[in-house]
Amino acid sequence: MTKTRRPAPPPQGLRQRARADGTMRVWWEPRADARKHGFAPVDLSDLDPTQARARARKLNDEVRAAEDGKGAPPAPRANGRTISDLIREYRRSIHFRNTLSEKTRKSYNALLNQIEEKWGTRRVVDFDKPVMNAWYQTLFDAKGVRMAQALIRMMSVLFSYAESELGWRPENSNPCFRLKIKSPDPRSRVGAWEEVDALLAAAEGFGYHAMALAIRLALFQGQRETDLILAVRGAFMLLPMLPPGGTRAKPVWIWKFRRSKRSNDGFMPLHADVIPHVRAALTNAGTADKPRLPTDALLIDEAVGRPYDEDLFAKRWSKIRARAAEAEGMRAIATLQFRDLRRTFGVFARAGGASTDDTGDVLGNSAANNPLLEEIYMPPSFATTSRAIAAVKRPQKKGQKT
Repeated sequence: MTKTRRPAPPPQGLRQRARADGTMRVWWEPRADARKHGFAPVDLSDLDPTQARARARKLNDEVRAAEDGKGAPPAPRANGRTISDLIREYRRSIHFRNTLSEKTRKSYNALLNQIEEKWGTRRVVDFDKPVMNAWYQTLFDAKGVRMAQALIRMMSVLFSYAESELGWRPENSNPCFRLKIKSPDPRSRVGAWEEVDALLAAAEGFGYHAMALAIRLALFQGQRETDLILAVRGAFMLLPMLPPGGTRAKPVWIWKFRRSKRSNDGFMPLHADVIPHVRAALTNAGTADKPRLPTDALLIDEAVGRPYDEDLFAKRWSKIRARAAEAEGMRAIATLQFRDLRRTFGVFARAGGASTDDTGDVLGNSAANNPLLEEIYMPPSFATTSRAIAAVKRPQKKGQKT
């Protein structure tokens, strides 16, 4: 008879409780005698169950070490103002909850978890430049230039919030300010037309027409992955527009949206290579029982029948890129990331004669931030984005007439 394996009991002090909104609060609660050594409750709600158990076990190890005199106890709390408290307050802030995009919050949470793992029980007021500089040097050697920079910048955000919003640190005391941090070399990978064609062929070969459209939107419209995932059907429309240098309005396919990263407006014509594929996606109106609405996502994954999230998009992209790399002479495509298609647009547009300013308007580097200024913003933006988008042209094959 096979014995049923019982799950391991939860670590001592690990607690959970249902909130009124249906979510679960998870935290570590120290014993009364552990509090005498300076330990305090630690919120673990933002960790998954495995991470929460691991964090609770580590905190219990720290308690035992402090009780045995073999480890340094946490610094005494001053009005509860530890790094864990600061992280919890920052996650509750309007800026974190309502201003940051979902993708940015996910990235921040990963960094905040690492910071809390290292410094959670330490007091906010105990940090100074020598401490931060020493940690940066350690991070640089252990995790590399990019992660070292990201963690120090995240700590700087926390200390700025503690100073300006909470009053937990003196004014102008951010210990991360003006640290000599090395910036990683900027990414410069640009796709070639042959690689683009190989990617499109792979996507269509799998039946991933929505991913093929995403590749075209990134390449010919110069927009970020997040904005493609968030693109809705009603954002694509046929409008009468006055073309640059023209005297009579004509119907033009337009994409109007709000960029997720900068929260600025995008208003641009669709490239000729994109229009038929957008129209095909819009033609799929759903079923009588579940019609697709203007507020529904444009890109629906054919295999699972739902809009993309970051994980599903990455999974599809990896599969498409791997298939494309199997084509003759396409091995280097394995180094191409989806975000490189946006940079490729900029290079292709400039090579086609678009100015830096016109290209910047498409990329979102110079656009109106106030939707109330639409009447002033739309005409010049349409002219500049039209020029930049039209400048992206496939190279003509030999013998092809212009």
